[in-house]
Amino acid sequence: MKVLYVTFLMAIVTMAQAQQNYREKYKVEISSMASDIAIDGSLSEAGWNNASFVPYLTNHWPLDTGRAQALTEVKIFHTEEYIYIGAKLYDNGKRIIQSLKRDSDSHWDSDNFTVVLDPTGSSANGYIFGVNAGGAQTEGTLYIKNNQTEADFNWNNKWRSSVKEYEGYWIVEMAIPFKSIKYSAENQDWGINLIRGDQENNAYSTWTNFPNNFRGIELGYMGGLHFEKNPPVAKGKVVLIPYALTSGSQDFEEESKANYDVEAGLDAKISLTSSLNLDLTLNPDFSNVEVDRQVTNLTRFNIYFPEQRQFFLENSDLFAGFGSWEVSPFYSRKIGVKEGEAVPILYGARISGNVLDKTRVGIMNVQTGAFEELKPENNTVAAIQQNFLKRSSFKVLAMNKQTNKPEDGEEYNKLIGGELQLTTTDSKLSGKLIGHVTSNQEKLDNNAFLAGNISFNTRNIAGAFNYDYVQENYISELGIAPRLYNYDVEKDTTVRRGYYKLNPWMRVNFYAKPESKLNIHGIRTWHNLYYNMDGSLNEQNLNLGYVFMFKNTSSIWTRINYNETNLPYAVEFIGDEYEPLPAGNYQYTRAEIEYSTDSRKPLSANFNWSFGDFYSGTNNSYKVGMNYRAQPWGNFSLDYTMNDVQFNEVYGSKTLHLVGAKTEIAFNSNLFWTTFFQYNTQAENFNINSRLQWRYKPMSDLFIVYTDNYATENLNVKNRSIVIKLNFWLNL
Repeated sequence: MKVLYVTFLMAIVTMAQAQQNYREKYKVEISSMASDIAIDGSLSEAGWNNASFVPYLTNHWPLDTGRAQALTEVKIFHTEEYIYIGAKLYDNGKRIIQSLKRDSDSHWDSDNFTVVLDPTGSSANGYIFGVNAGGAQTEGTLYIKNNQTEADFNWNNKWRSSVKEYEGYWIVEMAIPFKSIKYSAENQDWGINLIRGDQENNAYSTWTNFPNNFRGIELGYMGGLHFEKNPPVAKGKVVLIPYALTSGSQDFEEESKANYDVEAGLDAKISLTSSLNLDLTLNPDFSNVEVDRQVTNLTRFNIYFPEQRQFFLENSDLFAGFGSWEVSPFYSRKIGVKEGEAVPILYGARISGNVLDKTRVGIMNVQTGAFEELKPENNTVAAIQQNFLKRSSFKVLAMNKQTNKPEDGEEYNKLIGGELQLTTTDSKLSGKLIGHVTSNQEKLDNNAFLAGNISFNTRNIAGAFNYDYVQENYISELGIAPRLYNYDVEKDTTVRRGYYKLNPWMRVNFYAKPESKLNIHGIRTWHNLYYNMDGSLNEQNLNLGYVFMFKNTSSIWTRINYNETNLPYAVEFIGDEYEPLPAGNYQYTRAEIEYSTDSRKPLSANFNWSFGDFYSGTNNSYKVGMNYRAQPWGNFSLDYTMNDVQFNEVYGSKTLHLVGAKTEIAFNSNLFWTTFFQYNTQAENFNINSRLQWRYKPMSDLFIVYTDNYATENLNVKNRSIVIKLNFWLNL
């Protein structure tokens, strides 16, 4: 740990030295215009003639020097209500449109134009707005986690855009309302960057020119957007989002009668200031959220899925951005979900945003109702983030989960913690120190979580060293610490075992010559070493890999993996019909190879084969994924995973199958039909989920969601439901 502290001091010294100021080198003055313009995919209105002009973008990936091969011209101005951005993107007409669906995962794999904004100028948080060549919108929030800029595309808000294709170029027009983003009306200097994805050349370009070891969304390398006078105060202080639904469901396993229900609820967004927001929810319903994709889990620990529910997404990094790679003190899906079942949320309130230019706050309170054996619970989370220097911050988190009607005395779970994040201006060196403690009615000792990391990122070499120290009574009921909880199958109980973890990793990139079919190739190595509190080995996982990335977007991954595990308790990996694998020391080695084809082709695929030992047996795993794109209206994918696990006669053998099929049809840019089929022999479940979404007005939707679950053995229906939900976005 002394080395870590010394490195932090070096980081502070480095940050004190002058770095190239991108916001001075790349600065655009944004002028004010009197009237709004039509968003129609044309830049012919007179207002565009007086807009600020960015004449070209620069290469970012795979090359990061010189002007981009495909010319992009951008114009910017604002009115009292909107920031207008117009872009003319020249090409040869061979555009790739992966999907017309809003917030599609394939945004970066389509020809796209994307704007990154940092309204506070802090280089710590921001927004992203993008469209592909088919006009499909995506938007999200940006934040710093684990020493790099991350994007959360689950955030939604109302804005306008239009795309029109021409011979030799296509045009994007955007109108971003001031009321859709949070900013200080006293701040005239924002951060901005412009990103273009050029699929014909498999290249990405940005306005500012910076090393390609950083992604285009990197907040530390943005240019400056200077307002001639203070930006206007956003109009429209209140948004109401009421919903109504009717549903029917039946549990055939319990032989219960069909249940029919009618519900209504309300979400509200209230702007307290231009940078601080109040969100309210009353009887929220999340039936329209896309179903989780199932996986085969051959680990000893639970797998956690990302949050998709809208109420928890606004400024979500304020609450969810704490912790390390593996341990998160707050995981919002612990509220309103129990073992995959929805727990009723009665109401919730959240205040979040900036109270000063460098000070962000978040306070959230959510009340759940009684559910089966669960009692009503009140959940409170509060966070403060104070930014300092150029790109550093100190954060504090406090949480309390309180049972409303305890029958056997007071029941609560509390957490308080602080985190120091240090990042150099050029983002090449960063580090973090973490300290949390928890408490409950049992008043247990050994209740701390301590962590630290240091990372560096250069064009050719990047790496990090992460350290976690988790005591056995670090109990965060609103968070996740998977390795802390160990299931003892013989006693049918879960035991908490403290541990500490060392995690060094390194990436080495070699850049191919221009005439080569390769873009980049290089070494990847990462190691996870877990130790018990007495210093004895718990588990080690050592990995060495090599990657080849080709100019046609295809790639090859290879790796070899050595594992040593001291199982503390017997474990069931393949089912309770066999004897569990006993506690003891296991050493085994595995190899893996993965190949992905050119994603720009209508038919693309990826193949993965991993093989070798698995504890005292073997496991050959095969994964095949195929996708057919009927541009731009349809995607049809099929994924198959097989794990052939072989132990001896006592511990058994089994072949596990997971089949996932998905059809995604866009009848137009406002009407989508998505259907999942998931057949999982490990979970003994066959799931069908079909969702029709009609966006009949901006941010206002009609959903029809049908769900069926069947047993895999005999395909007998287990449960079935259908939901029809209507919501409406109302600006006041």
